[in-house]
Amino acid sequence: MVNKDNTTGKAIFFIILSSFWFSVMQVCVKFSGKNIPLMEQIFFRNLITFFITFFVIFKRKESFFGKRENRKYLFLRAFFGYTGVCCFFYATNHMTLSDASILQKSSPIYITIFSAILARKALDRNKTLCVIIAFIGAMFVVRPKFDSQTFPSLIAMLSAILTAISHMALSYANKFEKPYTIVFFFSLFSTICSFPFVVMNFVMPNIYEILLLIGIGVFAGLGQTCLTMGYRYSPASKVSIYTYTSVIFAAILSIIFFNQNIGLYSFIGIVLVFTSSYYDYRLVQKHE
Repeated sequence: MVNKDNTTGKAIFFIILSSFWFSVMQVCVKFSGKNIPLMEQIFFRNLITFFITFFVIFKRKESFFGKRENRKYLFLRAFFGYTGVCCFFYATNHMTLSDASILQKSSPIYITIFSAILARKALDRNKTLCVIIAFIGAMFVVRPKFDSQTFPSLIAMLSAILTAISHMALSYANKFEKPYTIVFFFSLFSTICSFPFVVMNFVMPNIYEILLLIGIGVFAGLGQTCLTMGYRYSPASKVSIYTYTSVIFAAILSIIFFNQNIGLYSFIGIVLVFTSSYYDYRLVQKHE
C-alpha cells in the first residue's frame, strides 16, 4: 500500500532532478575544461554554492553549522564527498574517461552492500538485481575500454566507495539537519580544501569561462540541494539506483551540445537503466 504523502515518490523525483542538474553541470565542466584546471573548477563549483546557501540560510535565519551533536555527520558527509570528488578527478586525469566514469558509477552497488552490513540484514535480492542491471546498462552507454593502468583504476573504485559512504552519511544527516545547512557545510569544507590547489595553479578565466564557472557552481548547487532533498525523503539504500539516470541525461545532452549520436549500445543501455529503475520503483510501491 502506497503512503499518502508518497515520500518515496518525492525522493525519486529529487534524485532524478539532481542527476539532471549534475549532467548540465558536466556540460559546463567539459566546455570550460579546455583551459581551466580541474581543481579550479571544483573550487568555483563549491564557492558559488557556498554563497547561494549562505544567502538562503541568512534570509531564513536558519543554522549555518547545525547542532553541535550533529556536526560529526555533517563532517563525514563533507569529508567523504570531497575526497570522493578529488579521487574521481584524479582518475579522470590519469585514465580513459569512460573507464573512470563506469567505475565511479558503481557507488549504488556499494551503498546497497554497506546498508545491508550496517543493518545486519541479508542483501535484498530484487534491489541488488535492479542495481546490477542498471550498472550493466550504464556500461552499455559509457562503453569502458578497460585498458587503463591499475593504480588510477583503484583510485576510481575508491572514489565510488567514498561517494557511497558520503551519500549514506548524507542520508543520516538529513534526519537531524535541514538541507541548506548540509549543503552549506559541504560547500564551505570543499571550498577551503580546494583553495590551496587553486593558488598554486590559478588560470585567469575570460568572460566566457567565467560564465561557465558560474554555471558549474549554480547547477552543482541545484544538484546538491536536490540530492539532499531526495535522501531526506528516503534512505540512500532505497533510491540511490536512480542516480543512474544521469547516464540517460548525459547521452541526451551529448547529442544537443556535442553532436554525439546515440548508437545501438547506448540505446540498449538507456533501456536497461530505465527498465531496472521502473521495476525498482514498482517493488518499492508494492512494499509501502
